[in-house]
Amino acid sequence: LAGLLSASGMEAPAEPFDIDVEVIGVRAGYRLDQVAASVAGEQLSLSGMVGRDPFAAATAVDIQFNSAALKRALAAYGVVVPQMPEGKLTTLARLSGNGVSLRLEDVVIDYVGTRARLEGDLGAFPELDGTDLKFDVRGQNLAWLLPPEQRYEGIDKPFSLTGGLAMDDQVLSIDKAVFALDNAKVELHGHWGLDSEDTHGGVDMTVHSPDIRPLLPPADRAEMARVFPVDAQLSGNWRGDLWSIKKLDVRASDGHLIASGTLIGPPDFGDTKLSVNGKFVSLARFNRILGQDLPDLPATIELDLKGDGDRLRLKPMSLR
Repeated sequence: LAGLLSASGMEAPAEPFDIDVEVIGVRAGYRLDQVAASVAGEQLSLSGMVGRDPFAAATAVDIQFNSAALKRALAAYGVVVPQMPEGKLTTLARLSGNGVSLRLEDVVIDYVGTRARLEGDLGAFPELDGTDLKFDVRGQNLAWLLPPEQRYEGIDKPFSLTGGLAMDDQVLSIDKAVFALDNAKVELHGHWGLDSEDTHGGVDMTVHSPDIRPLLPPADRAEMARVFPVDAQLSGNWRGDLWSIKKLDVRASDGHLIASGTLIGPPDFGDTKLSVNGKFVSLARFNRILGQDLPDLPATIELDLKGDGDRLRLKPMSLR
């Protein structure tokens, strides 16, 4: 294969290859009686029908792809991904057309102890409008998906990621995405406008962990001697430089922080109006974050920020 592709400037493994193709043209499109290719440890097979318009209802294709060592296979084609774990990949999928999009059915991807399932509609390229997909990812061990130097005991546990993904009129939406690892859970719902001339979006997110320490790298965990529960909620939206925070509520270990309002700028802070309230059992808990030696004393903080042209004004602050 390397000799065949060298004239085009493409890298390829110096391995023998087999390609079998039997395609029959019919009125509705092209019947794939046999399409199979294999190079070293990689095998691809296709069967079914491809409409003359790939999104037409006549399209119905079964796909199977296997790689004995995906990372090594990519490197042989000049695609080097150092952070990628080494492992076997198997993929099964069925694609069918409905006239405006491709229907993904029975898509199953297995890789490094993780199985991903995908189903729904994939919109036409390049805009992908009409895309509406559901995903379900479940893994035996999150650490297996990371490079060896980033693996540690706290994340060597089963995990799951479920939710929905949609695209319509240059707006990407995430619906009820839930990531769970051990007793920790993150839920996300939001949308992001992809038009560079009209940036906008919104997000609703919750985070819960009865003790975040086991999920942190050992060096960070060592500095947190006690159980460190975290419960957080964030709800807000933005358009251009204007952020509207409907609710920010964070309870972490011995502290509670609440914020709401609007924030804009720089350089113009005119519409900023933000209120922040916090109660903390000990200011010393922020020593590592702020790089300061704060006293081991309780504190209550109340402050309001208001924009005034190119300035931010801090209303009388209460600290007690």
